[in-house]
Amino acid sequence: MTELISQDRQDEAGTRERKAPPYVSLRDVRVALDLSLDDLRDRIKVMTHREISNGSLSAIETGQRGASREALADIEAALHLPSGSISTTYLPRHERGYDRSGK
Repeated sequence: MTELISQDRQDEAGTRERKAPPYVSLRDVRVALDLSLDDLRDRIKVMTHREISNGSLSAIETGQRGASREALADIEAALHLPSGSISTTYLPRHERGYDRSGK
């Protein structure tokens, strides 16, 4: 007798193997909401009373620049995303053990 093997891998306990959640870029979310960088910048300023430049937003979107947890929280608020829905592996220098002299 031949058993059909499910395409979903399961461990011995019968639970499904965890999969990575879908990745959607910040730019894709912004464009889907029909927002320009100016619009996003203005929303951040109104909602959080903090300023971030268009250049910084663009660099964060393209991965040319990391973003602090605070900046990501501001972007989440401006895009009406749940808190913690934007993740990154970036750590600011002060969290990586660098001092102000760059050491």
